[in-house]
Amino acid sequence: MLAKQTMTVGGKVLKFDLAFAPDTIDKYTQLIKDGQWELEPPALAALDLLNDGDHFVDLGACLGTFSIPVMLATGAAATLVEALPSNSRILIESLTANGLDSRARVINKAITAEGGTVKMINDNAFGTVVDDSTADTIELPALTLEDLATELKDVTTPSLIKMDIEGCEHSVMRTFKDYSDVHGFPIVIFEANLAHCLRVNETHSALLKLFADLDYNLFMIKRNIVLERSWDSFQEFGLADYVAVPKNDTERLAILRSKATPELPFRQRLKAVEFTLTQMLPGYKNYMRWQLDNLDNEYRDYIDSDQR
Repeated sequence: MLAKQTMTVGGKVLKFDLAFAPDTIDKYTQLIKDGQWELEPPALAALDLLNDGDHFVDLGACLGTFSIPVMLATGAAATLVEALPSNSRILIESLTANGLDSRARVINKAITAEGGTVKMINDNAFGTVVDDSTADTIELPALTLEDLATELKDVTTPSLIKMDIEGCEHSVMRTFKDYSDVHGFPIVIFEANLAHCLRVNETHSALLKLFADLDYNLFMIKRNIVLERSWDSFQEFGLADYVAVPKNDTERLAILRSKATPELPFRQRLKAVEFTLTQMLPGYKNYMRWQLDNLDNEYRDYIDSDQR
């Protein structure tokens, strides 16, 4: 089924359709059903960084809530990589409904560091790769970044990669240098999810450092917030998106810096920490406690001991 979405982007009204599975119940599907989807920070950033004729890759395309409006608003073409067959069917329906078939390609595979196959749980917008073979899992084919480059050999080199792959970001990014040495260094928009970091025994700063070591500048993006950050910055939010821009891409660095906001006041940052500790799921809370216990930072003395 299709639901019409209407939103204002850059002063212009954007209308499009998004498909959904009528028997699926989750918060994202409900927003789509109700015609209430709003562009999230990664999509808003991409609108500023892509132009007509560009090509981007969406790793973890899910239901198309990033790619569909970005393609329509910018004129860019896209390769959409989505592991779950159910999501891929919805994605293709949305592309067809919006007349985007000719400049989009859907690859129904997961993206991992090793390729082969992966096991996933949750056959919906919350699908996640897991190692536990005892869970109720779906086994699906996977490809590596190098496999992806082979798939893209006859199209324009991507100028931007969006990556939301539910905890596989660290392992995939450790293969990124080999990919980029051959195929170029694109802008990367990615998620730093503290709960996923905890689950895979990684840190958000280790992920950011992978980009910093490749001469990328990093910007944390939240709604109405664009903050240039170093790789070792404390992450006040349980879930944050980042834009990594090569230092030699002066044009796009200038675009982001023109939108950069002043560093958040301490009280606002503290409020985000407290929200994570009190309102978010245990994985986020536990990682935030780890940050407070292991990093020398100004927050520790201000967090009530009962919350910790």
